[in-house]
Amino acid sequence: MSGGFVTMRTILIIAGILLLSTAGCSGQKRLGVTDGSLTGPGRAGKSVMHVKFVRSGGLFAGNTVEGTAEISANGGELRSGDFQRALSSDEAHLLTASAASVMTSQASGDLRDHDSSGSADRYQYDITIDFDGKQKSITVGDGALKVGSMADKSTPLIDWVRRQIGEIRNNRAR
Repeated sequence: MSGGFVTMRTILIIAGILLLSTAGCSGQKRLGVTDGSLTGPGRAGKSVMHVKFVRSGGLFAGNTVEGTAEISANGGELRSGDFQRALSSDEAHLLTASAASVMTSQASGDLRDHDSSGSADRYQYDITIDFDGKQKSITVGDGALKVGSMADKSTPLIDWVRRQIGEIRNNRAR
């Protein structure tokens, strides 16, 4: 990291690794991140994180897109209907770190700023994270997030979900 410049991605990856490897108390072995996958005692091949997302709303009915990312000790995979693809190591790290950041934040529930104009015709994104026996759901939109909603903690995850929805839609059209 030359000149003290640190990217948000680097910070999230480091934060996720630290959160996952030090989350335990009282000497318990907890999950860690190795080469883009989650590892831990007895976890080989078992799913340890699910990120489910659904985009709905917009100007036209029937624009719902949904998908699920699953990360295990063996890597990760994104699925939506007939579409599926493996997650790269970097992508698995980013997803793990950003999802862990949301899980440990105060962000939950509907984070949309309903006072912003034009919110009725915007997309809604419902995101649910299942991680280490815990679940958290957030709802965001294309508009602004509520002030104080911990938006900085959820932004990388929201950006990732939006990119996946674009990829899923592009592959649906083929």
